[in-house]
Amino acid sequence: MKTISTRQLLITFVPSIAVLVVAVFASMFYCVNIRDMTQEGGVLSNLGIILWCAAASVCLFSAITLHQKKSDVGAGFLYYSAFLSAYLLFDDFFQIHEEIFPITWVWMKKSSM
Repeated sequence: MKTISTRQLLITFVPSIAVLVVAVFASMFYCVNIRDMTQEGGVLSNLGIILWCAAASVCLFSAITLHQKKSDVGAGFLYYSAFLSAYLLFDDFFQIHEEIFPITWVWMKKSSM
């Protein structure tokens, strides 16, 4: 079983915790409710959209590069990762989970009765 290194944990958690700490201090310093910063359309939500875009771009670029080099070992995984990241990007940006899916869910519940 492969173990996770301390370096890998630091690379993952330190930036995440730093962003949250900065958000808390900015909330206290500027007297802004932390809920306004974390809800849809807030600073952290927009940061997430930017990160989804970066993830989709890097995955797609890497998949295309591997495909052109005729090394299809990880290209399929990277293509699917790019499409999933792009879906999550558009879902977060256009708030599909807030606007469209709840309406569809209510419609499906009514039609099944």
